[in-house]
Amino acid sequence: MNLLHLPSTTRILLVSLALTLVVRIARAQDNALDKAREYFQAGAQAYAVGEFAAATQAFEQAYQLVPRPAVLFSIAQAERKQYFLDHQPEHLHKAISLYKRYLDEEPQSARKADAAQALSELEPLAAQTAAPAVEAKPSTPASNLASTPTRLMITSQAQNARIWLDSQPAVESPLIRQVDPGEHQVRVTAPGYIDSNRKVVAVNGAIITVDVTLAERPAKLVVIARDGALLSIDGRVQGECPFPKPLELQAGSHLITLTLSGFVGVSKEQTLVRGETTVVTAPMPRTLQRTVSYIMLGTAASAVTAGGVFTYFAFQQQSSAQAFLDAKGHAQLSSGELSQYDSTRTARDRLRTAALASVGIGAGLAIGGVLLIALDGRSVESQTEQGFPKREGPTISAEPIAGPGVVGLGAQGTF
Repeated sequence: MNLLHLPSTTRILLVSLALTLVVRIARAQDNALDKAREYFQAGAQAYAVGEFAAATQAFEQAYQLVPRPAVLFSIAQAERKQYFLDHQPEHLHKAISLYKRYLDEEPQSARKADAAQALSELEPLAAQTAAPAVEAKPSTPASNLASTPTRLMITSQAQNARIWLDSQPAVESPLIRQVDPGEHQVRVTAPGYIDSNRKVVAVNGAIITVDVTLAERPAKLVVIARDGALLSIDGRVQGECPFPKPLELQAGSHLITLTLSGFVGVSKEQTLVRGETTVVTAPMPRTLQRTVSYIMLGTAASAVTAGGVFTYFAFQQQSSAQAFLDAKGHAQLSSGELSQYDSTRTARDRLRTAALASVGIGAGLAIGGVLLIALDGRSVESQTEQGFPKREGPTISAEPIAGPGVVGLGAQGTF
């Protein structure tokens, strides 16, 4: 048929059908490859735990979907192991036949030496058996299903997973059982994971593989710290303490940081376990800077109070001196009276000076204390390579200065 003589719409339809067919064939091949890979992995797991009959069955089902020589080698390996387990001659002769087929189809394979070594080990044993050597072939869909066991293989990648099948006792993953065809109940549990219950249908003469993926239970974190402390986990702010309920996080190691103005922050690595609650307690003592600021403010308040007291007595002395002058009027003062008047004025001046000094010192201390509080932000005490604490964030500190003729307060800060 010449497509050029067909109408354009017909040609387009035929091309579309051809493309659809090609896509479907490609998808079917991909699905077959994925299913064969699943069976092969199941066979490898069964082989690893010594379930060689189940491994043979899984490998054969993989070979039915994707008949590759490498799968023949795996079937031969499982048959060889099964022979040494039950000493049934059919497994011995089938292993020999499969090794030979593998070498014929893959003469330059990487496992050539392993296959030859296995044949050198098995053929002398076969010569001693009465059963005739026949060519072994992997089972096909046309094989007699009545002679092929029906099996279930349930696996789970969760650590310490335990699997229940119907009413049988639990076993660790993987579970491999010969079962009756039909529906079966499967339950899978593991510490730190949410239990899984499902129904699995066993197909007559086949091994059905099911890998159960369990959902992780979240790890829970309870933080006990000062009210208002800002909590960050792995650099992300979570909020201020206290929290109404435990925080749910992914299991593993997390960097927990707590900061609060005026208190020593905490930064630590904490490992959280899935399904468990971890309590982190942060004492967060007051910073030295904040303590010094409160002392300075307290001293400033005392100094201002003392200045007020000095001012009160200074006014008392001033009032006494003025009252003395008012009582004498314009009369001439005697030397004794003049001495008394001068003494009152001197006391007034000294009290006035003390009041001014006290108020000045109090004001200076108050300003210093306020600055210390203002610059005492949220900080964390981390550890340097030498092991000494290193403070992060802006800080300012004060210390007294005393020397010949000098009394004062010095301050230093980092920004």
